[in-house]
Amino acid sequence: MALSHNLNGNGYLINNEIWFNVTSDVQVVYFKFIFTNLSNAKITTAFISYADLNNSVFVNIQSVAKALFDVPNGGTNNSTKIQIAITANTGENITFTKDFVRGGNRTNDTNQTISPNQSLRLYQMLPVWSGFPAYDYFLSPSYVIEQQNLVDVTDIDYRRMKGCNKIYLKFLNQKGGYSYWLFESFTEKESGTPIGSTVGTNNELLDLGTVSSSELKAYSKIPREYKQYAFDLIISPDVFAYQDGNWKKIFLKSNSIERDNIKRVYSVNINLDLNYRFNPTLLWSN
Repeated sequence: MALSHNLNGNGYLINNEIWFNVTSDVQVVYFKFIFTNLSNAKITTAFISYADLNNSVFVNIQSVAKALFDVPNGGTNNSTKIQIAITANTGENITFTKDFVRGGNRTNDTNQTISPNQSLRLYQMLPVWSGFPAYDYFLSPSYVIEQQNLVDVTDIDYRRMKGCNKIYLKFLNQKGGYSYWLFESFTEKESGTPIGSTVGTNNELLDLGTVSSSELKAYSKIPREYKQYAFDLIISPDVFAYQDGNWKKIFLKSNSIERDNIKRVYSVNINLDLNYRFNPTLLWSN
C-alpha cells in the first residue's frame, strides 16, 4: 500500500494557484493534510479531502502556503520551506518538503515556479542612483533569498538624477526580491472630512471635528526596459519611501497603468496613502 503525488516541481510561486493530485493504490475514503512551515514553525490544523472513485484527490494549496508565510518586512523572508504530511484513513502516509516564494506570474496557468541560483531583478540591469541605498536580491541554490551589496553586483545601470523634488521608493516585486526606483517628483496632499456635530451637556452644539487623510502622488518617466517596475509596484504589498535617512512604510491607493509595447517611455503616476496614526476628531474611536 502506498500514497503518491504529482507535485514534482519546486520553487512554487504563491501568487498563482498550486494544484496537485494525491492517489492511493488501495481503496480509501479520505486524505488528511497537515502543512508545517519549517522556517517559522507555523502549522495548520489538519483538514480533510474526500477521495473520488479513483482513490484520488485534486487540491489547491495556494491559500494554505500563503497563510504560513510571515508578513513581508522589507527583508529576505519571502521564501520558505513547507513540509506537507498526508495520511489516508487507511493509515497510509507520505511526507515531503517543497520550497515556496512570495511571487507570481500574470497567467491563467497554475503551478508556476521560479528556478534557484538566479537574480530576483525585474530587468537584467540593476538601476542605481548615487546617494540612495540599494541592494540586489538573489535566490540561492537552496531557495533562500539573499540580499547582496552593490560591491558584489555586476550589470549596474548608474542612472542620472532628475528633478528637484525627488522621492525614492522600495517595493516587493513579483520574484520575491525588492526593487528600487527614484521618482522625479512628488506632491503630498492632506484632506479633511467633517464627521458632524452633536448636542453637548449644556445643550450647546458641539463640532465633532474632522477625519484627516494624507496621500502622496509620485511621478516618474520610466524607460520601456524598466516598465515591469511600474507594473509590480502598483500591486506590491510592501512599499517604503526613503525619507530623512530611513525607510518609512507607505501604502498603495488605487492605481492603473496601460501596457503598451510601442511606448519608449512610460509616464507613471503612483498614488500612495500615508496612513498616519493621527486622529484630530473629538472622538476616541471612529
